[in-house]
Amino acid sequence: MIVSEWVFITAYNPGSVVLSKEENEERQNKLKQRVIEADLSFIEGVGISEDAVWSDKSIFIPGITLVDAKRLGKDFGQNAIVYGTKGEKAVLITC
Repeated sequence: MIVSEWVFITAYNPGSVVLSKEENEERQNKLKQRVIEADLSFIEGVGISEDAVWSDKSIFIPGITLVDAKRLGKDFGQNAIVYGTKGEKAVLITC
């Protein structure tokens, strides 16, 4: 399967408000369920800050449109998502 669009997204710490591990895990599981219900696949990963001070479990979703990716980001309270298209550099998209 060839895909031209993708997103790297998390449900952790919405609005940059630090939540408990349990709350973040519950949110992340709901995000994964939404992706499955949309008949999309995902690969689990981790987003890590440049200084390695923080990290959030994330998922890589190939084949998702920018509109749908932004909607997921908004629905899960994210400030931004990492979005990419084939042949281009990834970009940070505000939600």
